[in-house]
Amino acid sequence: MHYLWQVTGLLFAQQLSKLPQDLLKENTNRLYQYLPEPSLNNAVQIAASDLALYQAIAKNFEYLQNHSLDEMQRATYSTPLSLFKVIQIESFQTGWKIGPAGSEINGVSQDQQREYLYTKSCLIENRPWLEKKQVKKGLRRPYREAEKAFIDYLEKDGLRGQIILALRSKPHSAELEDYAESMRKHKDVYLDDFQWRNGQPYRYKVTSSPQPVEAKVDAYGSIQWCWR
Repeated sequence: MHYLWQVTGLLFAQQLSKLPQDLLKENTNRLYQYLPEPSLNNAVQIAASDLALYQAIAKNFEYLQNHSLDEMQRATYSTPLSLFKVIQIESFQTGWKIGPAGSEINGVSQDQQREYLYTKSCLIENRPWLEKKQVKKGLRRPYREAEKAFIDYLEKDGLRGQIILALRSKPHSAELEDYAESMRKHKDVYLDDFQWRNGQPYRYKVTSSPQPVEAKVDAYGSIQWCWR
């Protein structure tokens, strides 16, 4: 988790700095020595979504200052980057609470995560889904019902929820739509490899029940995950 966030931060910084494409590619290739290819590919997509969110904040920063942030927040978060950074901290803390620090006995399955990310992206973009097919099959709630629950959640979700609500209420927020579309298109990159059950990691076998995972630290200080 540490390496993934660190590498994602590096990739985000490189894109934000508008480095030449050949240098971006060279720097990305160097990261393969720290992360396996699937994890690095995930980090690339997450960084792209993060950049879309940052651009939504940056291009609408004056609007956010006037319609969402109070006087103390305007003084504390005086630049788009400072506002984006605290939102990222909140995102990490939320992921930690429902993952490794979670107390749920059954945990959140990958299918549940995938469905949550899809509906979340639609709700951010205010893009209703086809209810006749989805609701009838019991896959998700009617859009307006889910929207109300989502807004209630955002109102309690700290600064991140506050900003998403403000951007969502702004007419024609193309940047926010880009962020939602990126999240929806690449939702699998956000899926946790493990299912966390009461703070313990489990990993699914194909067509089988979750198996417990054990961890050990090697001579280099890296965590190695083992499962049968």
